[in-house]
Amino acid sequence: MGMIFTIALRSIGRHKRRTMLSAITIAVGLTVFIFMDSLLSGVDRISIDNMIDLTTGALKIQTTRYDKEKSAFPLDYGLQDSAAALEHALLGDKRVTHVARRT
Repeated sequence: MGMIFTIALRSIGRHKRRTMLSAITIAVGLTVFIFMDSLLSGVDRISIDNMIDLTTGALKIQTTRYDKEKSAFPLDYGLQDSAAALEHALLGDKRVTHVARRT
């Protein structure tokens, strides 16, 4: 192992221009890779944030029966009788700007 290391060091010393070109090429490639990885990670994070902001409300009110079966998106477990009263109560709060029924 020591002999191979010695031969490699001698080769680096003898071929300085080739060594510098290789080092510059590796540095530029690594810089471009890090830049593109950071850019794509940022775009991914922004798209997830936009999806959350634009598709989900700040408050969800649902029954416990709906919560147990929410993966099937059941329409039978909605708020029938108290929907108008709940909407009126929510609009009475100063912090609430809009109320929309989902189903």
